[in-house]
Amino acid sequence: MKVIKDKHSLAMRWTHWVNFPVLTIMIWSGMLIYWANDIYSITLFGHTFVRFFPDWFYRTLGIPQRLAEGMAFHFLFMWFFMLNGLFYVLYTIISGEWRELVPKKNSFKEAWFVLLHDLHIRKTAPPQNKYNAAQRIAYTAIIIMGFGSVITGLAIYKPVQFYYLTWLCGGYHFARILHFALTIGYVFFFLVHVIQVAIAGWRNFWSVISGFEAENDTYKPFLSFIFSLKVWLTTVILSPAFALLIKWIGHFFGIDFKPGTYYAMLMTGLVDFIPAAIALWLFATLINHRAISAVKKKIYLSFVVVIAALLTAPAYGIIAIACTWFYKLKSDNGAKAADGEGSKAELLVEKKIGRRNFVSLSAYSVLAVGAFEGWRWLYKSPDETATITAGARAPLRKALNKTEIFFRRLAFSENHLVKTYPKERAAKHVRVNSDIGVEANKKFDPSTWTLQVIKNGGEVLSISLQELMALPKTEIIYDFKCVEGWDQISHWAGVKFSDFIKDFGLDDYAKMQYVGMETPDKNYYVGLDMPSAMHPQTLLAYEVNDKLLPLEHGAPLRLIIPVKYGIKNLKRIGTISFSNTRPRDYWAEQGYDYYSGL
Repeated sequence: MKVIKDKHSLAMRWTHWVNFPVLTIMIWSGMLIYWANDIYSITLFGHTFVRFFPDWFYRTLGIPQRLAEGMAFHFLFMWFFMLNGLFYVLYTIISGEWRELVPKKNSFKEAWFVLLHDLHIRKTAPPQNKYNAAQRIAYTAIIIMGFGSVITGLAIYKPVQFYYLTWLCGGYHFARILHFALTIGYVFFFLVHVIQVAIAGWRNFWSVISGFEAENDTYKPFLSFIFSLKVWLTTVILSPAFALLIKWIGHFFGIDFKPGTYYAMLMTGLVDFIPAAIALWLFATLINHRAISAVKKKIYLSFVVVIAALLTAPAYGIIAIACTWFYKLKSDNGAKAADGEGSKAELLVEKKIGRRNFVSLSAYSVLAVGAFEGWRWLYKSPDETATITAGARAPLRKALNKTEIFFRRLAFSENHLVKTYPKERAAKHVRVNSDIGVEANKKFDPSTWTLQVIKNGGEVLSISLQELMALPKTEIIYDFKCVEGWDQISHWAGVKFSDFIKDFGLDDYAKMQYVGMETPDKNYYVGLDMPSAMHPQTLLAYEVNDKLLPLEHGAPLRLIIPVKYGIKNLKRIGTISFSNTRPRDYWAEQGYDYYSGL
């Protein structure tokens, strides 16, 4: 007689299945970000053994030139990752399940025995409760890794506002290395986890869906694997013929059918094929499970038909299900025993098992389809209407704006100063990453330049470089950070923007919310929030490394704003204006965050 053994709580199962797709999206979007500055490798004695990652890897996954998109997705799904993880940790503490999770004194020793047992070197496994010693270590480690990802992520995302986290991580560079290493760790954990789940068998996997195991079950996972393999081989063979038949019938009746056969899916990509394959493989395994009554199997069948129809073309789902039933009827020599005859108590247990399986499968099917459709809606959502910002999907733009505003209100302060360095630490050759705004160097004559400040009523205040250089000079040596991920300690000098405002009688304009700056040709422009512009380290710079700015660095005047990414550090300022609405911003029109604050 079967006995129901409760194994996983609803909260644990929910956080587990939420975390999997969320973490997958985080890793994918992280790859889109990392591509812009992929500097990591495993190198020993001057020989590079592994480079993260080769060009063919990027091309195959369609990663290049998607930095802004990657940042938008990353900063949205980090909220799901953090909140889901926080809920899980709080639940384990409040419920007391942490006692089953945290390693014990002998866990590391027993984990070694577990490994030997899994490798069939040791005959017996150490005794365990809910989790064995290796699982305790692995699951506790993944929680610690989650905390590490949040801390290092915030240290990279806002190294100025969360300077204490950046210090805790050993600095900006080391925080980025740790963040990358943790990501590789997740991938490694996932691969090992999948192998362990496969070894443990179907019952162990299904318990993370249903929350229980039925002991004394005679079900054999390997037989189900063979059965499912037969289904797929038959489906692959018959699908092209079935597709041709449908197409011929459609042609005869004047209808243009486009069935989603296996061949067609291979030709159009695996995006639609993979979720359908998972759904139908699960069905093929379920339908061979002798512990499920024939009635329940028919109910499950209806759900799979719906899933197959939603995830891929109906023709493919129909033929796969037909193959499944063919093999099921052919090999089902013990179906009656599963429905069967036995004591009243055993029948009640069977009904309870069937009911709980049905509820679990129903709930997770609905949630899985809803999540998939939600992702598809987000991924295929149209770009925002081009105004001050453009180039990002409309929902992602809203998320970017709300996220930035949240962190600005939480942590921004003019008292948070960017770390400075001694002059000898400054790079002798300051990197030039882009010539946008200064590409017409040959046609530009710095001697004809004046700074134009647009005042109320269209009045223009013209200021020469000599007038600016007459103001108190301020130097700063700091770590200039590019949105691509690279950074460089550089030495700049000029006049504080706050001093510029004061000395030229622009205090009333500083009460407005935004500052707009443009190059003389107006082809390159940035918008700044006033608190960042008035930060004590923001400079109108005219020198680099104790020399006047060269043309490639924006001569004769450029913006240096250490609390922002490099995309806000406008080269060759021609015009400054003030407003209470956001001025236009070149990179915000390319899909990047408007504020781009550090």
